[in-house]
Amino acid sequence: MHCVFVTSIHLHYCYYILLLYFVEKGRAYPGSW
Repeated sequence: MHCVFVTSIHLHYCYYILLLYFVEKGRAYPGSW
């Protein structure tokens, strides 16, 4: 993860990337949550 700079923009960006990652993971494996 490219979460190096602790600014609001970067934090929101990293959170969005993590959210997309977990959504894709949940969609790929619908029983692993």
